[in-house]
Amino acid sequence: MSLDPSSSKAQTAPRARPRQSDHRLKSGRADGQSRILLVWTRIIIPDGNSIVLERQPGADSGGYAGLEDDVDNHWGMLFKAAVLSTMLSVGAEAARAK
Repeated sequence: MSLDPSSSKAQTAPRARPRQSDHRLKSGRADGQSRILLVWTRIIIPDGNSIVLERQPGADSGGYAGLEDDVDNHWGMLFKAAVLSTMLSVGAEAARAK
């Protein structure tokens, strides 16, 4: 915080926010997985400097490894594909039986 001498009002300086970061995702995902392992390697701040993080793993506030969020498993698309596949199989079998 700084004081502006012309107006005698305090001014807050804008906080520097990270502009960019380097990270690596663990490859391989299983169906039904709700967490993803993320490893941070570097943060680049707006003034161009960077902070090397030495492969710091992403973790939540409980200390669990990885980050968790809502996952769209596309159940609707999977269900539609299964129904379409079944209808095509039944249609092909019915045509072959005649």
